Amino acid sequence: MRLIGSDFAQPDFSKSLLETNCGITDATISSSIGIDAGEAFTAETLMELVVQATETADGKTYDYVIRISGAANAVAVLTSTRTEVVVANVSPTADAGPDQPSVASGATVTLDGSGSSDSDGSVSSYAWTRTGGTGGSIALSSSTAQKPTFTADTLISIDAAVTHIFSLVVTDDGGASSTADTVTITVNPPANAGPTADAGPDQPGIASGATVTLDGSGSSDSDGSIASYAWTETTSTGVTLSDATAAMPTFTAPTVNPGDPDVTITFDLVVTDDGGASSTADSVDIVTGPLHATVAATQGQIADAAQTQANNIMNTMPSFGGFLGGGGGLSTRSYNLYATDGNFNLNFEGSLLGQSSKNYAGKYDIWAKVLAVHSDAGTSSSDFFVGYLGTHRFVNENFLIGAMAQVDYSSASESVVGSSASGRGFMVGPYMAGKIANTNMEFEGAATWGRSYNNITPIGTYTDNYSTERWMVMGKVAGSFNRGAWTISPNASLSYFSQTQAAYVDTLAALIPSQTTTLGEIKLGPSFSRDYNAASGNIMHGTFGVSAVTNFAISSSSGSQAFPLGNGAVRGRLDAGVSTTTNNGWNWSASGFYDGIGINNYRSFGGTITADIKF
Repeated sequence: MRLIGSDFAQPDFSKSLLETNCGITDATISSSIGIDAGEAFTAETLMELVVQATETADGKTYDYVIRISGAANAVAVLTSTRTEVVVANVSPTADAGPDQPSVASGATVTLDGSGSSDSDGSVSSYAWTRTGGTGGSIALSSSTAQKPTFTADTLISIDAAVTHIFSLVVTDDGGASSTADTVTITVNPPANAGPTADAGPDQPGIASGATVTLDGSGSSDSDGSIASYAWTETTSTGVTLSDATAAMPTFTAPTVNPGDPDVTITFDLVVTDDGGASSTADSVDIVTGPLHATVAATQGQIADAAQTQANNIMNTMPSFGGFLGGGGGLSTRSYNLYATDGNFNLNFEGSLLGQSSKNYAGKYDIWAKVLAVHSDAGTSSSDFFVGYLGTHRFVNENFLIGAMAQVDYSSASESVVGSSASGRGFMVGPYMAGKIANTNMEFEGAATWGRSYNNITPIGTYTDNYSTERWMVMGKVAGSFNRGAWTISPNASLSYFSQTQAAYVDTLAALIPSQTTTLGEIKLGPSFSRDYNAASGNIMHGTFGVSAVTNFAISSSSGSQAFPLGNGAVRGRLDAGVSTTTNNGWNWSASGFYDGIGINNYRSFGGTITADIKF
């Protein structure tokens, strides 16, 4: 600092005087010691000033101490010192921006730290951190940007709003960091979009009295799921739904007599989603009329074919008790002729040189059986071929368990109408047989399931395909006693067969409804058997039998000439057969049967060849 001028006889130092004469600005006089203004110098008079000011030469701020001394009327002597003032850095202030309470699902969100500031410099860096909230994990475009972005959670209408809390810390150009500022982002679910009802396609050509299934399973909800269904008939036919709140309720079409006009039944479907929103109604028309003659004929022929298949399968089911051997009613030495009737095939699966099954406890047996059956019923005839393959384990001398598979082929024709049907199928399942210890009483049972794939030519001009699902259960008890060289084996059996045909649309575009056919059978009667020693040393076993057969649970949809058997009707059946056990332990048998004694318009006969190999 320098003082300009030399006349300090009457010194009067002020802010303006210092700034004008000393090359400083922003001067602040903090203290002064010395003579008053206007007072003359005396010998060794002293003045002292303490000043803070900014020098114009370098722009820095200094603290100055100025001393002035001198004798009366003499030239003043000036001394001064200065110290640079270091100003402390002021921390910046972070501003994470205002809360964002209305962010849409899936939207792009921008955080805004541009409001951050520094009073004595500038903001040089940003640091964003997610510190909380109910939303899922997110990824910022950059955690060090002034305005980073992220994608909000994707929500559906039934979701609750979610939040994200972010903290912002800024650092200035002097290296000081701010305290954190936070911002809350709230992501809101979209408004619930109403569902869409789909009552399914119209169903024309429904037969009178048929079972109709409505189908609302095509209904949808773009932002949730369907919670409930509401079906309403808008016509006045008075049909009753199985369940008006089900996705696929059923009802029985009204009866429409021949000559009456078709009846149209309209249903509206309204669905409600899991957010409580309801759809607009969608409608479906069901048109029912008198049962078309071709539809009725086709249904009847399918039912007849199914009943014939069921009858043949039940009558060709192998018998399993004969595998036990040892002289029981189903023993190896007591072969029953009923090669086409699982309830009377007592021995062919179990012949092993007439030995008791106790010799095979813990061992396995494998067997095969092939049969052919021809039946005539009025103007209809049918052929049936079936093959069985099975294996079982002898648990002990009185019990075995096993499994078998069956494949079959059937064909039937009617000479007057010119209709025909054929099909191939399979069934698989377990079986068992047992003998009550110390008695001649035996029992057996089986359960099988399978499918069939069929062709039908209902009026002799076109052919359609259809499939079925089928199952059967059977059980049998038997005993035996000897009269001289003969073995007499009374037995009783019960079988039940069910087969469901899938609905299809035929060549004439008519709906052939689904139907289930059932057939039960009870059979009672003895068989008679005797052994003969052949010249070769092999054992020959002959058998014949007679039985009474009655059916029950015959489906009401059948009953045409093609299947004339009725519920409770009793008929007779004859069986005969022969088997031989070779020296190497193999058992071969052949048998035949005739069924239909005492009933008109029905006869069935067939035969079988059987091989049984032990290992």
